[in-house]
Amino acid sequence: MVLNRTTNKEREARIAEFRALLKQRIIILDCAMGTMIQEYSLDEEDYRGERFADHPGELKGNNDLLSLTQPQIIRDIHEAVLEAGADIVETNTFSSTSIAQKAAVAALRGPMDSVRAMLAEYTRRRARIIAGLNQIPNLRCAEPHGAFYAYPNVGAWMRARGVKTTTEVAKRLLSEVHVAVVPGEAFGTAEHLRISYATSMERIEEGLRRLRRFFS
Repeated sequence: MVLNRTTNKEREARIAEFRALLKQRIIILDCAMGTMIQEYSLDEEDYRGERFADHPGELKGNNDLLSLTQPQIIRDIHEAVLEAGADIVETNTFSSTSIAQKAAVAALRGPMDSVRAMLAEYTRRRARIIAGLNQIPNLRCAEPHGAFYAYPNVGAWMRARGVKTTTEVAKRLLSEVHVAVVPGEAFGTAEHLRISYATSMERIEEGLRRLRRFFS
């Protein structure tokens, strides 16, 4: 997808209009695109469509691809968030900029040494955070096969303390031990938290210490 280049005058006019609107009221940004897409329960065949039916690699989870293979779904999501009151739709435009497309081509054609090093480091971080989470009482966490998130189940801890939602757990974690997580309700699960390990090993260790203190 290549968009027409916007002239400086057009851009300046849009920015001016945007700033004027900000002075009048609060501007609402669109939703979590990935969460909305998950509600469709798409499989590998859905992601491939006819256009990429013979692609050699796995494509499930490549949400940007859905603009080509499932455009109606992307349109429906955008229309839904606009009808709900959003002013700006931008989540699905990350990879449509010219610089992002050129960077993707360079990444595919360039050397893979940095990729292998990155994969090794993320494998190390994943192993540490999964092991650490499973050592905390009343928590259990399966090993993820991709991304850089751990998804521990805190249901036993919630039931023992009468906590009804992971949103409440997330708020308490932030206020009591200063650990930021995403509630499972955002992904359709009522007993899980999403925790990113896209950070240094030192921060992971500190985060585990705080989580252990909170859940123990």
